[in-house]
Amino acid sequence: MPNVEKISVALTPEMAALVRNAVESGEYASSSEVIREALREWKQKRLLQLQNVEKPIAKPKLDLTAEEKLAKLNKLFGAWKNQPDLTEIFAKIDQQRHTYQGRNLDSIDNLDNG
Repeated sequence: MPNVEKISVALTPEMAALVRNAVESGEYASSSEVIREALREWKQKRLLQLQNVEKPIAKPKLDLTAEEKLAKLNKLFGAWKNQPDLTEIFAKIDQQRHTYQGRNLDSIDNLDNG
């Protein structure tokens, strides 16, 4: 092994047991090998985190025009057209909302009648 420096590291009993078990199982030749691999993985994780931080921020999407917003809404709500169950549910919700606000509403297509 090339130039190495010996240092002492304090571990919790659980961590120390993990290191000992890895060596005793034969997965690693020594405690140092376990710690070196852990440090290599830690270093790689840190590098990936730094790369993610340094990525340029994407340009924000431009605001939609009123026509584009309306087209998107029509497309979304168009999927609900000709579905009597949904029309009835939305009519009840709308009627309850208007009643709660002290208004009278005869149908979903009628404006305030109160």
